[in-house]
Amino acid sequence: MSKILKMGNGMIAMTQKEHDRLYIEEENGWAKSQRIRELEEELKITKFELATTKKEVARLKARETKAMRESRKQLEPSSYERQRISRRVVISEIGGIRYGEY
Repeated sequence: MSKILKMGNGMIAMTQKEHDRLYIEEENGWAKSQRIRELEEELKITKFELATTKKEVARLKARETKAMRESRKQLEPSSYERQRISRRVVISEIGGIRYGEY
């Protein structure tokens, strides 16, 4: 049995088998495009999660660096303090009193 389809300016005759095959291909195409849309949505979500995770890692690294810097400042004198200490010259020390400290 053949089916007659009107397409554009002409008429096309096709068998029921060909029609069913085209219909199945169309259904498969729709299913594939639906799956592609789902995968694209999953990809968007994954990219967002990745970006969020990267931001969190960067923030944690910055916080860790700040904490490390603060602990180092507590243990070491500041650069200004180091310069002051290095310029200090003690001419004499009598009874624990320093004379000539600069």
